[in-house]
Amino acid sequence: MFTMIDCMRKNHDVSIGLDIRSHGAIRKAHSGKKKLVEELQGLWPDVNFYLYEGQSEYNENEVPVSKYCNTLLKLKESFTRKYRRAYQKWSLKNDNGDLSRAQSLLGDNLVKYNPGFIQFVQDISNRGFDAIQVEMYENLFLGYFLPKNVKRIFIHHELRFIRLENEMSLFKKLCHNDILAFKQLKAIEIAALREYSCIVTLTETDKKILSDFIPSDNIFSSPAAIVTSDKIYDFKPCSEFVFVGYGKHTPNAEGLQWLSEKVIPILRERNNHIKVYVVGSWSENQRRQYKDFPEIVFTGFVDNLSAFINGKISIVPLQIGSGMRIKIIEAMNAKSPVITTSKGIEGICEPQHDSDYIEADTDVEFANAMTLLISNIGKQQQIAENAYKCFRKYYSLEKMYSIRNNIYINNPN
Repeated sequence: MFTMIDCMRKNHDVSIGLDIRSHGAIRKAHSGKKKLVEELQGLWPDVNFYLYEGQSEYNENEVPVSKYCNTLLKLKESFTRKYRRAYQKWSLKNDNGDLSRAQSLLGDNLVKYNPGFIQFVQDISNRGFDAIQVEMYENLFLGYFLPKNVKRIFIHHELRFIRLENEMSLFKKLCHNDILAFKQLKAIEIAALREYSCIVTLTETDKKILSDFIPSDNIFSSPAAIVTSDKIYDFKPCSEFVFVGYGKHTPNAEGLQWLSEKVIPILRERNNHIKVYVVGSWSENQRRQYKDFPEIVFTGFVDNLSAFINGKISIVPLQIGSGMRIKIIEAMNAKSPVITTSKGIEGICEPQHDSDYIEADTDVEFANAMTLLISNIGKQQQIAENAYKCFRKYYSLEKMYSIRNNIYINNPN
């Protein structure tokens, strides 16, 4: 999102509306968000920012900040965390260890917005913009409050109902209420999408799926853009692996669990001693789950992602999800050879299996691929160099922005 907006602002007048309230209305978190916005404003002096900081009066969704309220809110957050952990343990026990069900979004409640925030969105939406763009599923339902005389664009990073289908396919037991919940959530998502005059998916795969429910003339495919520097990375022989992902994103959490429970034991039996560096934010509770896996090393954030993964084999053991796995695009750019599932590579433009990447869907196939690449530098280099050529052909920053810009200036909807 940052990269695409950074390109857009050079050719368009861009304004950004942000909800910078902290969850729980805690001062410290609020001031942290304001500091981040100030840094962003410094990077983008030509962008106009509209900031929603909440309302001073009391309403059903916002509580005035005080030491007393802060204490109650912290207790609430602590209780919520403990409840979630307890529910997950209960679910795992009663569903025979079904972590996919415990972490599924199928039981999520309907999205709700603060009334003041809805009014804020309506107010800034009526300031004469040529187009209003909304991103991420959590904001999808704001489309009901946007003016109908303006081009309304929704960037759909992940089709939620496809992700839910993927999650359900991993359930150990599927019940009638699971199917009912899925059908309800799917209908709600499609109905909300119809409030937009233009829907942008990140892949042709998602566009094709949506075309069964929404007129295809209103759907466009525009892949995400990544920052590319002038530096072209040389191939480096790889002796270690890397997995990039945010721990709170269920597909990443489920993928790492599958790797540890299914793949690593096979590698241990073969006496393959490996290291898998997990890059990104993962909670302490999540990290503790892997205390018996010295093969897995959590790095947190790294200063330069491309430089870090260059010289390592990128693994993408994902079983669920929709949209575009940008981690694969990052790896292609950094000449990091990729091992991925078919779900991971889904929607990526025309890379060739066994030439530009290795595809492996079962635990044995994935372990075999890891064993092959770690012992075959020639194969590593072949995949890395071919994937980089594919990246330059399909995913250069200039090409990605050109595709998105054409949607803005040429789409009459």
